[in-house]
Amino acid sequence: MADVTYLELGPESLELIRPLWEKLNVHHLVRSPGFRQHYEQMTFDVRKADLLKKERLRVIIAICNRAPVGYCVCTVAGDTGEVDSIFVEDAYRRSGIGEQLMYRALAWLKAAGPEKIIVAVAAGNEAAIPFYESFGFMPRMTVLQLIQ
Repeated sequence: MADVTYLELGPESLELIRPLWEKLNVHHLVRSPGFRQHYEQMTFDVRKADLLKKERLRVIIAICNRAPVGYCVCTVAGDTGEVDSIFVEDAYRRSGIGEQLMYRALAWLKAAGPEKIIVAVAAGNEAAIPFYESFGFMPRMTVLQLIQ
């Protein structure tokens, strides 16, 4: 595997992750059939606008061969820090990139000093839970949504 460089950037760099975020959205759309309409209607521009409403935002991008291959977006709002979005291209998974993105995100979040740090896992993506547990996250509750 080629060398990976990590860039830690601010909100102005969100546009750089658009293609990767769109792949993540398809990933969720395929795995969350009950919420297909949500993911079909969710656009990067809507997600970006929501993220920009947060008090503080960090974008961490993994670059390999001059191309983004993974990213993590984390934010702080009030007393809560959050790993809002993380994605690594299929070809680069299980190579340590996801772990590096999380280590860097958690270091930034802890330095920001929120009372709690959370991560939400989309329905159908439960396979990601052990990854988050390896960083000390634990399930606190399960929220169900009525499908209408």
